[in-house]
Amino acid sequence: MNKETYAVLKYGAIAGLIIFLLWIIYNGIDEGFKATPREMLGYILVLMLLALNAALLSSEFARYFTTAGNVLFSLWFAYDGITRASQLTGPGATSHVVLILLLGLSSFLLIRSRA
Repeated sequence: MNKETYAVLKYGAIAGLIIFLLWIIYNGIDEGFKATPREMLGYILVLMLLALNAALLSSEFARYFTTAGNVLFSLWFAYDGITRASQLTGPGATSHVVLILLLGLSSFLLIRSRA
């Protein structure tokens, strides 16, 4: 992959992560932060992971740890989306897919930056 393509993907991923992070916070505020303890834990952890991804894409610290977190959260959201497929609305299903794609892209870029 050439440097220009990598730079576009990297900054696109950072922008996407920040936008998604803000979207989750906005939706939480809009819903009055009503969630089960399990959902709240998931939201807090994924917010931390998204912020860490954005920071790590521009630094060298703990890339493998974050990549492992990306993979685990991707699997968790994929499992959650499959088990609750009939309950997810359009935005809910879209957020699951977008989050999985963003975490996958971030993982790819974090691994690729070490090569």
